[in-house]
Amino acid sequence: MSGPTIANRNPATSIAIAPTDPVSFDVLQGTAGFLDIWIAATMAGTDLYEVIWDGAAFAPLYSAQSTIVSIAGGYRFRLRRAGGWQGPPTILTKAIDTAGLEAS
Repeated sequence: MSGPTIANRNPATSIAIAPTDPVSFDVLQGTAGFLDIWIAATMAGTDLYEVIWDGAAFAPLYSAQSTIVSIAGGYRFRLRRAGGWQGPPTILTKAIDTAGLEAS
């Protein structure tokens, strides 16, 4: 049995992100369906830790400019923060399937 995966991150983790750049990636389910997906961000040079997606909706600073789209086998997220990233972001994603397997 295979668990969920995070794929197709754009830009790649090695690429610098400007304050207004979006971050996108796919969350793909394995052999079981999704139970929960949760996304947060930290930003370098700050003490910020922000929830972006709580499994049901985008947080206020992300809701106007972020999207979730169904794709074959999962979802594509495109994230952009109102007012821009306050420092280079690290996106933390946790996907859990109904079998209890997780990707992060």
